[in-house]
Amino acid sequence: MRIIWQDEAERDLDRIAEYIMQDDPTAALRVISTIREAARLLTEHPNIGRAGRVAGTRELVMPGLP
Repeated sequence: MRIIWQDEAERDLDRIAEYIMQDDPTAALRVISTIREAARLLTEHPNIGRAGRVAGTRELVMPGLP
């Protein structure tokens, strides 16, 4: 499986990081790193998470993130 980040998803990650950085730059890096690592795990374990609302996609719930 290959991870393809849509432009909108990349922009969302940037906005999330910018928002969190206002209060805690270290947390912002940790959150984005956690999200990207979880997505990377899909390449090794393509059935983790749940089937996405869009056919052929997967969704991962990220508990514990702000």
